[in-house]
Amino acid sequence: MAYQKKKSGSKQEIAYQYIKNAILNNEYAPDAMLVEGALCEQLGFSKTPIREALRRLATEKYVESIPEKGTFVTKLSLEDLIGIYEVREALEGMAARICAVRKDTTFIDRLQTCFDNTYSDLIEGKSELTVKEDMTFHHLILEGSRNKNLINLSNSIIEQINRFASTTINDPERLKLSFFEHKEVLNAIMTGDADLAEKKIREHIRSVKDYQIKKHYNIR
Repeated sequence: MAYQKKKSGSKQEIAYQYIKNAILNNEYAPDAMLVEGALCEQLGFSKTPIREALRRLATEKYVESIPEKGTFVTKLSLEDLIGIYEVREALEGMAARICAVRKDTTFIDRLQTCFDNTYSDLIEGKSELTVKEDMTFHHLILEGSRNKNLINLSNSIIEQINRFASTTINDPERLKLSFFEHKEVLNAIMTGDADLAEKKIREHIRSVKDYQIKKHYNIR
């Protein structure tokens, strides 16, 4: 059955978004082969827009085309992962500092609501929703910076990191640890302690980085 196209845009753009989202959501695992014929059938498109979408994804390092073998979903190298988290730590550290300095009550209310929702989902065992709220917490801090350049840079980084996010769904201990780390960040922002807000979110991101390295690269 052809994919039901709900969004407007060119066929190439629709194919690009469909495949990219599937990769980010781990529907296509790292090293998985992407078969043009199957994608054509799923989307109801000819090969041309599928190939154009795959070329675009290859330039963005989401897929890799190997001559006479096919197109495969890329796996981030350990060096890539470390580099991405280092940039993320710096950007979100800056964002948290700005949020703490501003102490915008509307923003803090939204952040508190997100944190409360995370708690509810966590105690009810709704792991998938807990992960989504976790990601929302980070997005809110970036939005709270009101710095468009910072936000745009961070979003491209977070997209790559989200490929790993779903792995925490089956790890309640990691979810609990992230919750308490978020609490420290929230408290620092609420009290307007910019140094502490930056410190705590940096510590949290390093903690997640170390977890992902151990889980995906077998490094202890």
